[in-house]
Amino acid sequence: MSERDWPLIRSRNGWLSEKQSLSALRRAGGGNSQSEVSANHQFGEEQVSRSSLVAGNEVSLLSDGPDTYGAMLEAIHRARKLILLESYILDNDAVGTRFAEALTERSKAGVTVAVMVDSVGTLSTPNAYFDALQQAGIIVVHFNPIDPLRSWFGWTLNERDHRKVLVVDGKVGFTGGLNLSEVYSSRPGRSGARRKVLAGENAPWRDTHVRIRGPAAMDLQREFLRGWAEQGGPPLLAAATVVAANQSDAGTMPGQDLVRIVATSPDEGSAIYWTLLGAINRAQHSVHITMAYFVPNREFLDALEDASNRGVDVELVLPGFSDFWMVFHAGRAHYTELLKSKVRIYERRDALLHAKTAVIDGIWSTVGSSNIDWRSFVHNHELNAIVLGPSFGAQMEAQFDKDRNASVPVMLNEWNQRSWNFVLRERVALLFAYWL
Repeated sequence: MSERDWPLIRSRNGWLSEKQSLSALRRAGGGNSQSEVSANHQFGEEQVSRSSLVAGNEVSLLSDGPDTYGAMLEAIHRARKLILLESYILDNDAVGTRFAEALTERSKAGVTVAVMVDSVGTLSTPNAYFDALQQAGIIVVHFNPIDPLRSWFGWTLNERDHRKVLVVDGKVGFTGGLNLSEVYSSRPGRSGARRKVLAGENAPWRDTHVRIRGPAAMDLQREFLRGWAEQGGPPLLAAATVVAANQSDAGTMPGQDLVRIVATSPDEGSAIYWTLLGAINRAQHSVHITMAYFVPNREFLDALEDASNRGVDVELVLPGFSDFWMVFHAGRAHYTELLKSKVRIYERRDALLHAKTAVIDGIWSTVGSSNIDWRSFVHNHELNAIVLGPSFGAQMEAQFDKDRNASVPVMLNEWNQRSWNFVLRERVALLFAYWL
C-alpha cells in the first residue's frame, strides 16, 4: 500500500504536488469535497484502473456520426507524424472509403499510419480493402485473427477488441462508441427507425464519442501501443518522436478537464465496471445513464436501487429496439425490479441507441466502448474516458436531456401488463446473459 492517500495527477509539465492535486479535485467537484471526485474516491479509482488522472485537457462531446467523422477526418488531415486508428468495425462503404482516402493521403505525405481492427468485427470487409491500405504504406494489424487450430494453445474466439480509438500526433484523441461504418451516418429524427433496422436497412443511430485535446491523448496512444505490441504489430519508431514533440511544447494547456483513460481486457478484469460502480455508490444527487446494451449483474442492480432508495435521481435511457434481440430482452427482464425501486426508465424508439455513457452528480462522466453487460466486462477489450468537472458534465447533462425528451417513459403499471410472449423472451434471454 502506498504511503500517500491522494491520487496522482499528471499535467503536461509533470506530476502535480499533493496541494495542487487536491486543489484540482476541488475545482472539478465544484468545491464539494464530499462528492465522487473526492481525493478518497479518485485514489481508489487509480488503484483499480492503474491509470492516473491527467490535467489540462479540453474534452468535447460528439453525439452523432456526421459530427464525429467530420472531427476525426479533420484531425487526420492535420497529422504531421503519427496516426493510430483502432476500431472494432471498419466497413468497406462510403465512410470506410473516406477514411481510407484520408489515411492514404497522409501516409503518402510521410506520416506513419497504423491501423488495428478486430478480425470478427471486420469479417465482412474484403481483404482487398486492407490490401489497398498496406500498398499505400499503412501498417495494418488484425486483432486475434480467426484460427480454430490455435484453440489448442489458449486461443479464444470470444476475446474481441471492442475499442474505438484515434490518436493523431499524440495531441488529439478520440474514443467512444462509434465504429467506422455508414450505418452511423444518419442522425436521429427519421421515421420508421425500428422497421428499417429489422429489415437490414440503414436507420438513424444515436451514439456518442469524445474528442480529447491535451496530454490525456498520450494515454490513449499508450493503450493503443500496448495492444499493438500484444498483437505482434511491428515497432512504431515514430511514436518516440511524437512523445518527445508532445513534451517539448509543455507550455500549451488546451483546457481544464481532468481525464482518466481506463482500458480493460479479459486477463485484467474490468476496471471500467468497478469505477462506474464506485461512482454510483457515492452519488449524492443524480445518476444518469444512457446505454446501448444493458444486462446488469446483481451487484450493479443493487447499486442502482440503493442509490434510488437513498434519494438519488436515478434515470436510465435505454433502447426501444435493438439489433440484438437477446440483449434487448435480457435487459428488459430487470425493468420491474428497477421501477419498483423508483428508478426511472426511458426507451429511445426513434433511433437505434448505441451510446455508452454516464454522468453522475453532473461532474463525473464516462464515455467509451463498454456496455453494461457481461461481454464488455468479462470478454472484450474495452476503453472508456472518465472526465471530471462541471463544464463537461454540463455537456453530458444537456445530451442526456435531449435523449430523455426524445424517449418514451416506461411506467410500472403499463409494464406489468405486457404480453406473455415478451415475458417468455426475457426469461429465455436471461439464461444466456453471461455470453451476451
